[in-house]
Amino acid sequence: MSLLVVINGQPAALILAALIGAITLILNIISAYTLERGYLMWRLPRHGTTVTAVRTRPGGKAGTYRYTDHSGTSHLHHRQAYAPEIKISYDPNAPGTNVGIYPAPVRLLVALSSLLLWAATTGLIRLMIHIGRTI
Repeated sequence: MSLLVVINGQPAALILAALIGAITLILNIISAYTLERGYLMWRLPRHGTTVTAVRTRPGGKAGTYRYTDHSGTSHLHHRQAYAPEIKISYDPNAPGTNVGIYPAPVRLLVALSSLLLWAATTGLIRLMIHIGRTI
């Protein structure tokens, strides 16, 4: 789009196009991450292996928890929690892929947030297309 702006003799609009493009890119990355985490939050508790992870350091809200997979290998899980132990689920085929166990309302909120971010990204892409057509 930026190239079209310059070719059509509207170099001042280049700033707007670059700004919208950067925001769209950032929203797209955040949306993809949120979608992946939301998917794992629903999938792994049902189809993965659930274990108890033990906090590695006492104190504070930010915590690192250690769990052992079925082969005996230790893995880490980072979570904002005060508890000395938490339940997590991991993918048996990729034991390093893990997610904490959350109640359904939290998982639903993550899914809705992901959809909202994708809608915002789609809106910005449509805006970029509209700007490109009007120039």
